[in-house]
Amino acid sequence: KHKQAGTLRLTQGDRDTELVGIVEAISLPRFSNECTIQIELYCNFPYWRDAEYMSLTISRILKTHHFELAIPAPFPLGVYDLNMTQVYTNDGDVATGCEITIIALGEVVNPTLYKADGSYIGITDKLQANDKVVISTEKGRKFINKNGESIISKIRAGSKFLQIETGDNSFTIDAESGERNLYFTISFKRCYV
Repeated sequence: KHKQAGTLRLTQGDRDTELVGIVEAISLPRFSNECTIQIELYCNFPYWRDAEYMSLTISRILKTHHFELAIPAPFPLGVYDLNMTQVYTNDGDVATGCEITIIALGEVVNPTLYKADGSYIGITDKLQANDKVVISTEKGRKFINKNGESIISKIRAGSKFLQIETGDNSFTIDAESGERNLYFTISFKRCYV
């Protein structure tokens, strides 16, 4: 319908992409034997994006759970990762925003996500076990919520709404205290011209 959100999906091989916008006009000839319709979308972000999010995790505990039918020797169920820096690759055509999810496994003070270029986004707040902070840096959809409530006023001074640049992106998580209690997930959709 006119002035409502519209999505155009395109599948090419194994790539499923979408273009999201607002329907500006619908043109349908009334007195014609041809069945032709034209729909105009206004897109404030005019790039094809993946239909599904890519999710990337930064955590001090690496998952190594796997079970065999016969266990010949003991094996670890998890190990601590002391390197809190991870590199993620955006193999799309342009930079894109992301959704950052922070889950506190215990008390955490002022969690912050850093990029290798020195830019960062963080909050000045104390998190307790099971608190969930969601930060969206997507164009036209920027917010910071804690347990579903807006905490945009608690954004750390100097923070930038980080973008996932094309190519490799290095991210590091940290906190004033309780950094061992952090679990981050970064989700984004690759964008194509």
